[in-house]
Amino acid sequence: MARRSGARNTVDIHVGDRLRLRRKCLGVSQDRLAATVSITAAHLDDYERGAHRISAAKLLDISRVLKVPVAYFFEGVGDPMSPETPQYRRTWSETLEELLATAHGERLGIIFLEVRRRSADTGAAEVEVDAAAHEEDAPASPPVVPARPTRH
Repeated sequence: MARRSGARNTVDIHVGDRLRLRRKCLGVSQDRLAATVSITAAHLDDYERGAHRISAAKLLDISRVLKVPVAYFFEGVGDPMSPETPQYRRTWSETLEELLATAHGERLGIIFLEVRRRSADTGAAEVEVDAAAHEEDAPASPPVVPARPTRH
């Protein structure tokens, strides 16, 4: 998607700032880094100013040269879907409500609450046994009917 002339994205600016910070911390010049990742120094300057978006492949190359994980460049960027945001909580709540409304949702909720109540030292085998016991009490699922083979 093309951007308007002169419009810069805040994430691109943040990634560029992190790129410049890391490059300078290592004492690497723009010319040297640019040559190492096969771009011009002017293009690298555009990346650092957030004027151009860095491709995933190029960001991976740069992260290897600067010896940081790709995630380093995104540290500090506000994530609207992090667990601390209202949007995340609303989305999670809606997903949970949809799950609980399914045919097996109530059973799943009961099993989850039982697992949650258990102490951390309870073995997984006990949880599996309890889950199997709940399955025996539940009505059987409808049988799966295999598809008929087609004739050619």
